[in-house]
Amino acid sequence: MQHQTPGTGAWRTLGRFGGLPIAARPEMTDGQLQVQVGFPDLRHSEATYTVDDLTGDKIGGTMLLRLATALEKAPDHQSLDRQRLPELETEITLLTQQQEAADFTDRIDHARQRANLLDDVVATIAERDTIPELNDGDLDPEKYPTAEVRQQMIARRVTERQPLQAKVDQAIQNLNDFDRDHPAPDSAPPDSSTVDPSSDVTEATPQPPVPAGRAAEDTRPDWMTPARHAQLVKVITDYAPRYTAANTNGVLNSPARYVAEVHAPGGATREEWNWIADYIRQHPQVREGKPLTDDELAARDRAASTALSQHAMQALQAGDPTTTFAIIDQAEPLYGHLEPWDQYRTAIQEHIARQQPTAPADPQPTPAPRSAAADNAAIAAQAFRPVSPSPASPPSAAATAAPATVRGAHPTRPEHDNAR
Repeated sequence: MQHQTPGTGAWRTLGRFGGLPIAARPEMTDGQLQVQVGFPDLRHSEATYTVDDLTGDKIGGTMLLRLATALEKAPDHQSLDRQRLPELETEITLLTQQQEAADFTDRIDHARQRANLLDDVVATIAERDTIPELNDGDLDPEKYPTAEVRQQMIARRVTERQPLQAKVDQAIQNLNDFDRDHPAPDSAPPDSSTVDPSSDVTEATPQPPVPAGRAAEDTRPDWMTPARHAQLVKVITDYAPRYTAANTNGVLNSPARYVAEVHAPGGATREEWNWIADYIRQHPQVREGKPLTDDELAARDRAASTALSQHAMQALQAGDPTTTFAIIDQAEPLYGHLEPWDQYRTAIQEHIARQQPTAPADPQPTPAPRSAAADNAAIAAQAFRPVSPSPASPPSAAATAAPATVRGAHPTRPEHDNAR
């Protein structure tokens, strides 16, 4: 193989590995001749070797190890690409639908330039990683017997990676400079006559608000319980904005993946993962929210849980246990880690059962009539009695207003059938 001009030459097939053809191609940069070895049909699988690298004793084993690693990681890369396809299809559909209403030429040019800069970032990172980092455990103790020699080798590898890391830093800086100097052009609002009225992006007649606790129930599939649906809608709303391109400077754009893998209570099944992605596509507004810190989310959840417990107690005192149970059902899957909603439900059910009239065995004197308001207040005081709060959550106002008949840490809550 000969190469005498700057740039990269053509692939030359060497054989097959793992069922795929492997090939090499020469490259000359800054007067230094190198060779890339990898799978021509597998993106980012090539590794770069210098002439000195090719004279090493273990270069064959190193090449095979890197080729095997590229094959092992190929399914993960393909999976990520497949996950991006629905999102890209949605964007393409939206652009096609609005094309007649607005001219997107400027936006498309802007997106193309930004995509090229983002590709440069990815390419420089891949180039840097062709020279892997070294640590003490990676070095052959026979070839590098002393700690001093090993440290010298590690320092040499750091020096080799520095120019490549500088390219990565420069590519990221170029992207940041572009975002700063070339904000995305605004587009004119689409003409309602050219947009599908059933589309989620149109501003149709205002709809009545979804009742509290419903959590957009119309989006729940038959196989998902209402409690699980409420949990997933909540984590999507809470965390999806963290993983959008707009809020990560273009580094991430996979909110469905991170919500499903990191934040879904108990993890997400494959069906739930697909549903999360569909929900985000159908409700693009969840991507546009302001990302909240964990402390901000915790404070908001504590306030919401406290408000719900107060409303539940007020409904019970007003003689409306049906509303009280509905509030508890709404709150338990969302804020069960903050208040013992299952204990509230059990205490109310037991108290109501004790109030059911039973036929006496012997005639007894009729007790003085007790007002319904007094009975309701007693039930509320018994059900919403205080418990020791967790360190992260103060007791609710409902709890602090009742007599302290039982105190102590919450017992471990059993896993309800909706926590997955």
